[in-house]
Amino acid sequence: MPEGETESSAAADEAKAAEEAAAEAAEAAAEAQAAAEAEEAAAAEEADRILAEKVAAERAKAKAAEKEKIEERASESDLRMEAAIAHANAMAERRSHKSSEESAGNGAPPAAAPSEAPAAAPTPPESSDVIVDVDLATPGAAKFMDTLSDVGSRVGGLGSDDVSDGMYELSRRCGSTMKSSLIAFKEHALDIAIAATSDPPPDQQQVGAVRRAYNKAEMAKLGQLPMALLFAIFTLFCTVAFAVIHFPKKYAPALLHKAKAKAIEYKVYDGAKAAASRLKLASTSAYHSASEAAAPHLAKGMEKAAELYEKTSSTIASSPVASAALEKSLVATSQVRARIAAELLKLKDPPRSGDQLA
Repeated sequence: MPEGETESSAAADEAKAAEEAAAEAAEAAAEAQAAAEAEEAAAAEEADRILAEKVAAERAKAKAAEKEKIEERASESDLRMEAAIAHANAMAERRSHKSSEESAGNGAPPAAAPSEAPAAAPTPPESSDVIVDVDLATPGAAKFMDTLSDVGSRVGGLGSDDVSDGMYELSRRCGSTMKSSLIAFKEHALDIAIAATSDPPPDQQQVGAVRRAYNKAEMAKLGQLPMALLFAIFTLFCTVAFAVIHFPKKYAPALLHKAKAKAIEYKVYDGAKAAASRLKLASTSAYHSASEAAAPHLAKGMEKAAELYEKTSSTIASSPVASAALEKSLVATSQVRARIAAELLKLKDPPRSGDQLA
């Protein structure tokens, strides 16, 4: 075989071997990538399973706590009901004893008292019927009403200084709570940001940044931000209440005293009185001048009205047509008035049945 053909066949073999090696490397890389994706999917499924187990455990714990609360409330209601029944029985016995004592005091012989004691046993139904009244309250309701009355009496005894000092103290406490909530939220948010941006540990190489941040987050600490906002609102409200109560009471009397002193010093009251008197004199003089100026015109107007009335009356008296029309209008007016009066009398005194038959 010639030397050139030998070299070409060797190069072809080398190229074929290189292609096969490249194909094998590609297959190995694809297998490695598939294995990595499978491991990542398995890790994600494991994280989801752990999270679901945590959520299920929290829900079970919450359900158990709620069940315990319901049982405690039921036991408390049962105890209250038993206490109310015992109270009602005690009241029934007390009233039955009182009624027996009253009957014995009304003239019954003392020897018959022991024999009447067994006979008084069937009286509880009657006394139980009497006991059912709305004034009886359970011990819990009585305790609640006593507490409300106590709180009302204590609040009524507070003065404005006490309220202002209390508002200041509340604003200070709410402010400190707001600061602590903000610090807790800031530290937790920094931890979440560090967990999301830093390199994952060796056992969490397949977990994404969002998943790591989610696993790091705690709702209790994230909820500190809205709590801080709420406490900020309370702080502002208490501060405004303190300012509204404290500063007017502290500075208003001094300012009022200074204003009165300045008013006396600059004779403000005397100036106001002088201005009022001058205004009164000016209005009186203006009224007199206006009435004096309008008096001649008013007199002339009255004279002209009288002349016009005399002319009109003389014209009507001298004209027969006008006199007849006036008489007819007067007659028609009197007839209408009479009809109206008759109808009104009918409405006031309707005719009786005997008159209608007649």
